[in-house]
Amino acid sequence: SRSHFLIEGNNVLNPFELAHEIKITKESNYNFHIWQSDILEKMPEITFLDLVFLNIQGEVAADKLDKERKLIKKKFLNKLKGIYHTPEILNLVLRQSKNDNLKGTIKTHLRGVYIDETLSMDELILFRDKCFKQVSKWVDNTFKLKKITKNNLENSAEIMVKAKLFSSSTFNRVYNRNICAFLEKEDNPNKTQKEHRLFNKQNKLLELFKDKETISKTDLEAIFRTKLNYNKREFNTSIVVNEIGFVFDVEYDRKTKFFHLQKGYKLLFVSIDKHSKVCTKQNTDNQQLNTEKEALWSFGHQTTKTEKIGYLQPDLKQPILDKILNIDF
Repeated sequence: SRSHFLIEGNNVLNPFELAHEIKITKESNYNFHIWQSDILEKMPEITFLDLVFLNIQGEVAADKLDKERKLIKKKFLNKLKGIYHTPEILNLVLRQSKNDNLKGTIKTHLRGVYIDETLSMDELILFRDKCFKQVSKWVDNTFKLKKITKNNLENSAEIMVKAKLFSSSTFNRVYNRNICAFLEKEDNPNKTQKEHRLFNKQNKLLELFKDKETISKTDLEAIFRTKLNYNKREFNTSIVVNEIGFVFDVEYDRKTKFFHLQKGYKLLFVSIDKHSKVCTKQNTDNQQLNTEKEALWSFGHQTTKTEKIGYLQPDLKQPILDKILNIDF
């Protein structure tokens, strides 16, 4: 036990464990009596007095201040959801971001645009210290929507708000679902590697869970570990949604411990630009080669930096001519 240690054969209380248990008791409502029984089992000569609950004014004031700060941040983030696509916020992301690909996209978008500064100094500091990471993800995802639709950035931002896509996991799930739906509709044999992997995974999941609209948690976990190569110890609803949520709408009944899977048919990107891949074919030694292939979700120049799993990026660079034609003047 960590509650005590031996010094020259004598049991001595561990002061660090005492401080730890006090902290746990305060923050997590940990059962103090479990720790007390552990002490008495090893050191029955210890006498515990009645519990005294302390109320320190200084800590109450600090907790109140923390709540106020969280509330201020929450209100500011709600404000940013309505203006994050404006030149002012894009310029702030540009100045602070280390994502070269995103910075290049923003630079092109802001070329020749007047930037009106409306945020206060306190808001600028709050953005820099607490909100930049979240907003930069929103901006990156919104430009992805813009690239695969006929919408401008403002309309793409409206899709983000209306469909509640500000969570990265939710965005990736919905984005992948709609990409698969488009690929299935087009039935284009010239898919890129990433398109093939995503499309094949969808077909595999549809086959695995065919006629299994309701499945127990135990059976679903068995399929994950044997068929989907899932080897982590933890298994919960969040993991299930992140893994198969781009194919199925997932609901979990805690009382019966059953998952309900329904094929997701809802399409957000109804205005997907139906452009075809650029495929230049030539014959070399009687063998037909596909020398140029553009991914459905082409985003321009890519650096060696990689994004988190779930972000769909092209395998090849976009032709220079296409880059020039895509510049917003």
